[in-house]
Amino acid sequence: MAETWREVSIVTPKDTDLSSQASPLDTEKYVDEYGHVLTDIGYLRVQTLTARKTYPVQNALVTLTRKFSNGKEILQNYYTDSSGQTPLISLPTLDRQQSLSPNVIQPYMIYLVSVVHPDYQEILNIEVNVFGGVVSLQQFAMLPNALRENTNND
Repeated sequence: MAETWREVSIVTPKDTDLSSQASPLDTEKYVDEYGHVLTDIGYLRVQTLTARKTYPVQNALVTLTRKFSNGKEILQNYYTDSSGQTPLISLPTLDRQQSLSPNVIQPYMIYLVSVVHPDYQEILNIEVNVFGGVVSLQQFAMLPNALRENTNND
């Protein structure tokens, strides 16, 4: 019997006031690896399509992860809808003005995106750049599991 994936909705937390007192654990989430405070919001939408980008892949599990100095942490999970897309995801990032300064090493945040679906090959930990005030669309071409099985039998 095939496993059935169900679409779920994830409630996105409201923007946090970065000037308020926060516990050390929460504060670390709003600072990049260089110690810069993340004061802006960038946006990400993930789209899953079949390998030739012909059809959307519905109910793919999309996991957003962020690397910290002491490891990784899963931030959010989403399932793609009938068009193969996640909702628009808000993510903390550096101030968009930082991208205008040549002194900044990296004027964006890097998030890791993984996509899993029982009928397709897994795509794990793809780095996606998120800039302040910019909507990034990250498309994933999903390869059916049957292709992997056929190549292993040769």
